[in-house]
Amino acid sequence: MKNILYNYYIEYKKENIEIIIMCLLHELRLVTAKQLQEFINPVIPITEKTIRRRLTLMNENELTNYFISDKDSKTRIHYLEREGHQAIRGYYPLVKSPKYNWYHCLMINEALLETLEVVGDQKHLRYIQSERRQVYEVKDMQPSKNKRVFFVSDFLLRFESQTGKSINWYFEIELTIKTKRRYKEGVFVKYINHLNKHKDAHLIYVSPSTIILEELERYKKEIEDRAVNAEDVFSRFHIFSQDEFRERLEELILDDSHINW
Repeated sequence: MKNILYNYYIEYKKENIEIIIMCLLHELRLVTAKQLQEFINPVIPITEKTIRRRLTLMNENELTNYFISDKDSKTRIHYLEREGHQAIRGYYPLVKSPKYNWYHCLMINEALLETLEVVGDQKHLRYIQSERRQVYEVKDMQPSKNKRVFFVSDFLLRFESQTGKSINWYFEIELTIKTKRRYKEGVFVKYINHLNKHKDAHLIYVSPSTIILEELERYKKEIEDRAVNAEDVFSRFHIFSQDEFRERLEELILDDSHINW
């Protein structure tokens, strides 16, 4: 959790649980009570029941709000309201359409939780950036792009090399297949160019869908077949099923010489 909330000054103690919850909602957009407990518990031992009780009070005080999941008609999906946003001096835009892409948000959270379990003790991990943080930084550097679509990942890990250089590992959680053209002429090209420029970066696509995985592999292969002297780039372009994600990530973390020094 601390790796995600690196850009906030927080004293990690039980008295600040509500502040921590609001900061996590600000960073991740949408979170369930169970996910909040899993993010917080390794740092501050706390039960899901306590989280739910705090969220009820926060909803009553209009700091947060929630809607019910369409998947099971009972899970509450929480987000930050204006009062909560102001309470933590939020700098990302307030969530205007909480239900937009909600399931994808929750799946990103699940991938983040798994990733934290794998890399939490990696001594050269500096922090984890959410999609919202990445967009914020791009806008800060390029304010003229205020209304344009940004090239950012669902989340990234930032490590530090032996020379003090930043090393980024990019993660994409894919629940829908985009058009072949968008992958082959847009997203993949941008990532591949980045991997080619940064010899220590990794790109990791994860999906629970066999069909999506097959399509991603096919598009990747078509680009790879046309590439010249790009073997190293494609060895750092990974496509994992959701079931194998944890095991494969553990292998990458252990084997990568750029982050293990």
